[in-house]
Parts: sequence; structure tokens; C-alpha cells
Amino acid sequence: LERLKWFKDRGVRYVTLCHSADNQICDSCASMIKRWGGLSPFGREVVAEMNRLGMLVDVSHISDDSFYDVLEYSEKPVVATHSCCRALANHPRNMTDDMIRSLASSGGVIQINFYPVFLESGFSNTLAQSGIIEKGEHIEKEFISDPGNHAKRNAWNMVQDELMALMRPSYRLIADHIDHVVDLVGIDHVGIGSDFDGIEVTPAGMEDISRLPVLFEELRYRGYTDDDLCKIAGENFFRVLSI
Repeated sequence: LERLKWFKDRGVRYVTLCHSADNQICDSCASMIKRWGGLSPFGREVVAEMNRLGMLVDVSHISDDSFYDVLEYSEKPVVATHSCCRALANHPRNMTDDMIRSLASSGGVIQINFYPVFLESGFSNTLAQSGIIEKGEHIEKEFISDPGNHAKRNAWNMVQDELMALMRPSYRLIADHIDHVVDLVGIDHVGIGSDFDGIEVTPAGMEDISRLPVLFEELRYRGYTDDDLCKIAGENFFRVLSI
């Protein structure tokens, strides 16, 4: 538990409680058999200590039961740094309407992920049928182990080109998920959680960070004001981070 202060002293301001498997803190949304049924006893201590230290709790990746436990035991607002809406794409990484309402009622924020699998239910089938992920995993590992090797770099670039050649959902779905959150809980509880550093393929029209202005133009077209866009771009997140 004392590691939290060690990290805080070195500038870490928030912690995602788990990733794609259960750990000693909580259950993951990705695990088939849940270990704890929510937060573990140690996980409750972790949340309390993060509250005490002023570290933000991130509920992306955790199971639904873990999410509700976090809201019960946290004395401060929490954030889902990179999640989407399950009402629009039925995936366990996404949040239900009730989860979004509960997050907002405690003052928290959900930041919308750009991963096409989380934006549109059907794309997971497209990705699985392509076989690119399975083929690319080995190529990616080879490239990471020797990034200066031009042949390995070129092989990885070819995998990325294949992914980008798939029929990908439009970036406008990001705006749809933002709209859904705003309709549910208002403008003060939504943000952008691109996950550019974690996803292997992006929506069509949102290939990299240089395309972000396109998303903001889409939101402006839908009636969002400059003040709204500032909140979505980061003000909502920084508000929660500063509590």
C-alpha cells in the first residue's frame, strides 16, 4: 500500500485499478470468472489511501461490480479515463446508462475511447474475421524487441496498413457516444479518452492526434458551444483531478 505514496511523490496523479485480468485490487471486466465479486479487501484500502493522498481512481477496465464498489467506498469523484457507452456498443469495457448516471451523480467523468470495437458492436466481428490481430501479434513483438531493424519495422507497418484498410466505423461515432452521455447526465461529465497509445486501429477519419480538430468541428456542427468543447477537451477531467 505504501507504494501509492512512492508513486504520488514522483508525480503519478491517477491509477487504473486493473487491466485485462483480475488482480489483488479488483476484478477486471475481461475475466470470465471473477475472483472477488468487486473490490477485494485490499482494494478497499487502495481506494481509501488514494482518496487520502489525492490520487484519482480510474474505473476503466474494471468489472461492473468493482465499479459500484468503488463508488461506494470512494469519498471523492472518480473517472473512467477511456470507456464508451454500452447502450451504443454492447461490450463489457463500456459503461451502462446506470453506471454513467451513478458516475456523474458522484461528480465523476467518462472519457470516450476511440477504439472502433467499443464504438460499434459489429466491428469486433470484422476485426476477428480479418485474422490481422493474430498475425500481427508476433510481428509486433518482433518489432518491439528490435525497433531499429528496418525489416521488422516495415513488417509492422504493413500490418498497420492492413488494419487501416478495413471498413472501419466513422469518427462521428465518437460524437454519438459524447451525445449519449450529454443526454444522460449533461455536459460536465464527459471528455475524450482516445487510447491512441493502446488501440491497434482507429475509426475512419481519426487516424492520429492531428485529426482531433475534425471531431471538434463535428461537435460544433451538432450545436456544442466553445465552452462545451473546452469542457470535453479537458476541463471536466481537470476539475475532477483537482478535487
